[in-house]
Amino acid sequence: ASVRTSPSSLSQFVAQGGVKVICDVLHAYLDSTTSSPKSVGVAITCLEILQRTLPSLPADEAIPEHMCADIVRSLGPAIPTALVAPALCALQAIINAPSARTTLPVLYHNGVHYHALYTLLQDIPSHSEEHTQDDDADPTPVAITLEIKESILALSLLVREASMILGTLMPRLLSPYHVNLLQGINESVSDKSLSRLVSSLTHVHLTPTSIWGPSMLDQLREFVHARVTPGGESKAHAAPVYTMVEAQLRVGQVYITPFISPAAVKPPTMEHHQAEGFP
Repeated sequence: ASVRTSPSSLSQFVAQGGVKVICDVLHAYLDSTTSSPKSVGVAITCLEILQRTLPSLPADEAIPEHMCADIVRSLGPAIPTALVAPALCALQAIINAPSARTTLPVLYHNGVHYHALYTLLQDIPSHSEEHTQDDDADPTPVAITLEIKESILALSLLVREASMILGTLMPRLLSPYHVNLLQGINESVSDKSLSRLVSSLTHVHLTPTSIWGPSMLDQLREFVHARVTPGGESKAHAAPVYTMVEAQLRVGQVYITPFISPAAVKPPTMEHHQAEGFP
């Protein structure tokens, strides 16, 4: 317990190789078939200690690859839900660690982006396709659980810190609009901002550069579930082919639907200027 509360104990723990011991204990739990309250409690303690110690590792000390893999495994569907929030916090610690440059590719290879999305989507309901999101209005109230908050914080870190690795993948998994929202989120984010992001995933969102709707949310759920399930799809750089997006008229990277069907959308911050010579 002192490792989680005392800075001096933390430094001593790291210096004596305690991180490796904790990693081995967590690995043994994930490889076992037991989920007794005691074993789950031990795993939670391991994750909480890793959350505290990883930012204190020397910059030249690489985080073991199997630890990165185990943190991602801790977010899988077969793992008790009690581990989700501690695992997401440990994941954020890995991304913020001094050696993150070498660990981010390992996390990516293990599908961290799919697992973080999977944990976020578990508690988000689908809404009617007819309900459009007005970004200037207060968001539809959404209960922000600890798991939802930590999932969003982890995804926000991935969007910012792993942009060179993820490339254009995140805007294809979600939408450019949602990626922009994630980029502006940090640890001091309000529940209102979190609620706005979650609510936007359950409503139709149509702008000239971004398309989203509840049917896409359902497709994304199915897609990521196939990639976080042991033995399922393993491609790390893949995104769904969204039916709603494929049905849109597009010129280059601009969607035409918002212009020809103004009743379908109220763009949040766009100004439409009358072109000279047009009625």
